[in-house]
Amino acid sequence: MSLSRPLSIGLMALIGAGLAFGASCSDTEDASSPGTGGSTAQGGGGGAANGVSVTFYVGESIWGDANHPPIAGATVAFDAPGGERTELTTGADGKVTFDGVDWSLGLGSVTAYGDGHAMYSVVGLDAARVASLRLIDGGVFLALPTLPGAVDTVTVSGTITGFQDAAHNAVVNVVGSMTGSEWSGASSGTFSVMVPSGVPFTLQALEMTQQPLASGQGYDMPVYQVSHHDFAATSSDVSGAVLDLSTSTLALQTADVSWTTPSRAESRVRAGFGVGLVCPWGSTACTGWSTHIDISAGGNQFDDSLLWVEPTWAETPTFFARVYDGNELISFRRSMGWPQGGFVGSLPDTPEWVTPSAGTHHPLHESLSWQLFDTGVPEVMLMMMKGATLAWVVSAGADATSLAVPELPSTVDSAALLGLAPRAYVVAGWPNDDLESPDAFGASKTVFLDP
Repeated sequence: MSLSRPLSIGLMALIGAGLAFGASCSDTEDASSPGTGGSTAQGGGGGAANGVSVTFYVGESIWGDANHPPIAGATVAFDAPGGERTELTTGADGKVTFDGVDWSLGLGSVTAYGDGHAMYSVVGLDAARVASLRLIDGGVFLALPTLPGAVDTVTVSGTITGFQDAAHNAVVNVVGSMTGSEWSGASSGTFSVMVPSGVPFTLQALEMTQQPLASGQGYDMPVYQVSHHDFAATSSDVSGAVLDLSTSTLALQTADVSWTTPSRAESRVRAGFGVGLVCPWGSTACTGWSTHIDISAGGNQFDDSLLWVEPTWAETPTFFARVYDGNELISFRRSMGWPQGGFVGSLPDTPEWVTPSAGTHHPLHESLSWQLFDTGVPEVMLMMMKGATLAWVVSAGADATSLAVPELPSTVDSAALLGLAPRAYVVAGWPNDDLESPDAFGASKTVFLDP
């Protein structure tokens, strides 16, 4: 286990998991029908001449952001019941309308793509599911995850002083920002981190040690001091910075919590590596960590001693209970607010592949199937990754156990979007519309889909 893993995994890890749940929830923001209020960007629609109209709204999806501005110029491909495909382009309002849809002919699907975003599809559409989906401005919301863009950064380097014990280690990261890197090393080391260019920033410095436990599923990580150091905006590299751990030190808060694993004996979660984090929103780095965490003798519970600080800038503090298989996050649940101690909830189980087998290759558009071990799962999604970047999200709906990936829109280059064989996994999730992010999820192992 790397020294910094429990420290460095913050909110961005959820974005990396590609959890764009915004389009899959039943609460609506607009009471109007999805068949009204939309504009047909290219003048036509598909389906039977005397069917109904369906309007879609394509908007930005940024984790934790309740604003979903429209995306103009996005391609929307609608596979109508009966098999006819029609493609339209969104106007300035982010909407398109497909006319003459005859739901009596079967199921449909829709796929939306815009430059700078991951692609998003909803499959298994019928009249009932369309009626249950979230509306924005009278259109069924298609949430296009915004991909991280190039953010200007500069390098800040220097030394750390004020240790209680020179044998301890240190971690330095950027807090209160969604841009920044992390450094960890010995007390004698010279730190170097990337920070956002041209805006004020805050560096967090920790004095700590870490030791894996015999179980292989937890660790001891005493944290002795946490200090925050504010810096003025700079557009050029800074060297010679000094972070004194004994100054700007924040009060340390503690609590003991526990969280249970799935009851299924074969669940991957029961054999996973536990990590607890306390994270304010809007900060890539967290401000609280497990100082001792381990699995119970029976494998049914993680016991977690937390330590955290509460900086004045922190908003929407959240505790995250997470389990990893290697470096892959496979299950998590969150609890809003600063930790209070006690039981915080149960972790979801992970879906298991039926077709194909985990770790194998499978044609992109041939049917996929999996088994769920939790009941009442509100949203099941297939996530496709090109390297470390989210490429395509396919929403299959509540309690879904299979899907077929739609054809790509004609405007999308398969190799550019997906590469040669995107890795894919299934996520069973519990979305929270109010917070624009999931409350919990379980993720399957990876397969590879060959375009």
